[in-house]
Amino acid sequence: MAKIIICCGKIASGKTTFCKKIEKEHGVFVFNADEWMMHFFGEAPDCSVFHNQLEKCITMIYRMADRLLERGIDVAFDFGFWTKKDRDDCIARFDRKLHSITVVYFPVDDQKQIENIHKRQEGNMENTFVFTEEKLQFFNKKFEEPQDFECVRIENFML
Repeated sequence: MAKIIICCGKIASGKTTFCKKIEKEHGVFVFNADEWMMHFFGEAPDCSVFHNQLEKCITMIYRMADRLLERGIDVAFDFGFWTKKDRDDCIARFDRKLHSITVVYFPVDDQKQIENIHKRQEGNMENTFVFTEEKLQFFNKKFEEPQDFECVRIENFML
């Protein structure tokens, strides 16, 4: 049974770092929406354009994930899954009889998030968006923290 890992968390909460680790150590195929977005579109001029572009990327990512899962290859989605609806829609899309699905939540406090974003933006900016502290605060208000019954916190996750 192929595994699906849904990575849920705010910007700069540690999702991508975690995904790189499970990709290297366990051979999980990771789909990072930011990498796809930056590769195909770059920075979006506004939110409506961004959401349209993201939907296109996610549609193709899910198609590719289906093909990998059919072959028994584990996949991880590094999208953020900011709302309960996003998480529920992803879970409903896949057959739980065929796949093990786990939502992994990456809690992060504001100070650690700011440290992480500064560190990320000092490094290779090729596949990442630029965020100011003000932009982080704006987006953080839109994040719906998952309930305990919905997910496993990163510190309790076992692959």
